[in-house]
Amino acid sequence: MSPFVTLIGSFLILIALSVPIAFAIGLASIFTIMQLGLPLTSVANQMFASINSFPLLAVPFFLLLGRLMNDGGITDRLLRFADSTVGHVRGGLGHINVMVSMMFASLSGSAAADTASVGAVLIPAMKKSGYPAPFAVALTAASSVLGGLFHLPF
Repeated sequence: MSPFVTLIGSFLILIALSVPIAFAIGLASIFTIMQLGLPLTSVANQMFASINSFPLLAVPFFLLLGRLMNDGGITDRLLRFADSTVGHVRGGLGHINVMVSMMFASLSGSAAADTASVGAVLIPAMKKSGYPAPFAVALTAASSVLGGLFHLPF
């Protein structure tokens, strides 16, 4: 039997048995590793090499930054300032979301970290201001990839 069939088949069987998805993925992977007869040391080394990535380290720290900004009240002050500057424009908070996303992604170089940090700050603020949640999420996700297209000079 091919490793692909073992992987997918065991995953689907475990899901059908109501095993949580995270455990089903892990167990299906272990079944496939055992079928292939791979040495566990090389599997462990490959797993560590895959997650030992400096750009991935930025994501939890940007999530922490967004949480600290929300809990510390910095978000409310920033939003009041932004409202005073572009509050008269229809959809001003959406404009702010796009500009902040461009700046964050340009500085960090990571669209995922940008989405996590800006989303943690601006999505709740946009929902509080009356924007629909799907629109706020879609705008944040779409604007976070702009940082890779435009490199702002700061």
